[in-house]
Parts: sequence; C-alpha cells; structure tokens
Amino acid sequence: MKREYPKAIVEAEVKLSSVLPERLAEDSIDFIVVPGAALSEAYVSRHLASVPNS
Repeated sequence: MKREYPKAIVEAEVKLSSVLPERLAEDSIDFIVVPGAALSEAYVSRHLASVPNS
C-alpha cells in the first residue's frame, strides 16, 4: 500500500465493535474491520477470513 499510496496514513484503533460503526457513520474513520455480518446495505463489506471458535 505504501508504494501505491505513499502519502496515505494508516492508523489502527482497537475499540468495541459497537463503537466502530458509529464512527464510520459519522465519517470520522474511513473503514473498519469487525467480526460478523454486514453492517448495512449502505456499506460495502468483504469477508476477509474465518476463525474457528475455541
């Protein structure tokens, strides 16, 4: 990513899953990675991986 977008800044934030969709809706963050189903049809979602429950 750095090669393609050298001026982009990626910062990770760890928050409760319920807080992140609110921040996304407020447009204070650009994307989120959360477990579970799609948030809403208003957002594009992609399945990244599966993790077996222990």
